[in-house]
Amino acid sequence: MPDPEFTRDVNARAAQLSAERDEKKAKLAELENTRPIRQCPDLLNKIPTGSIDLGQVPEATLRKLFRGVPAGDALRPQGQQGALPGDHHARGDSRSARGG
Repeated sequence: MPDPEFTRDVNARAAQLSAERDEKKAKLAELENTRPIRQCPDLLNKIPTGSIDLGQVPEATLRKLFRGVPAGDALRPQGQQGALPGDHHARGDSRSARGG
């Protein structure tokens, strides 16, 4: 025969999960009945477009812009390999760890 305390705990948890499920179902029904936001595809035509010659952008600005791109790949001309000037990470230089 199962322990009465264990049975009580299982029943209490089952009731709790049932109540949570009912709350989630009610929230889902509310969301399904909500009117979707009106789409405005014409706004895409208002986004400014153009091109930038990255060769004219100062290196410090490029480094800030592309921070997080692995090993400066975005700064290298297509097909070029190796470290960029001042790229201490690529050489394993400890100066970058000291902020220098």
